[in-house]
Amino acid sequence: MVLRERDTIPKFLDKNPDGRFKGRNPIIDKSELPNHYVEGSHTIYIGKGNKLQRRMKQFINFGSGKPIGHWGGRLVWQIENSDDFFVAWKCVDDQDPSIIESQMFKEFNSTYHKLLYANLKF
Repeated sequence: MVLRERDTIPKFLDKNPDGRFKGRNPIIDKSELPNHYVEGSHTIYIGKGNKLQRRMKQFINFGSGKPIGHWGGRLVWQIENSDDFFVAWKCVDDQDPSIIESQMFKEFNSTYHKLLYANLKF
C-alpha cells in the first residue's frame, strides 16, 4: 500500500520516470489525473504479491525508469514528490492475498465511492 501524507491536492506531472516494458507507454495524460485522485484519502495505491521483497523491488525499479513488468500503480509516479510517500504492508501467510486485496478495495470504495488513485481497476 502506498500512502501520501499530505492533505492537499497534489501537483500532477506531465511525465514520470516509469520504465517502458515491451514498448508500452505507462504515462497517462496529465489532464486525466485529477479525475482519478481521491480527496481525503491518504491511500493512493494497493497492491499484492506472493514475494513482498521482490514485488517492492519491481515497483521501485519501475518508478526509477527501469523497464520492469510492474504496470500496476504506475500513476503513483505522476505525482510530484513521490519520493516522500510511505509504503506499508500486511503479511498474510495463511490467507490468499487476492482476497485480502479485494476486501481492501471494497472497504475503500464503500468509504469514497471511487477506485484508489493508482488502482485503475479492481
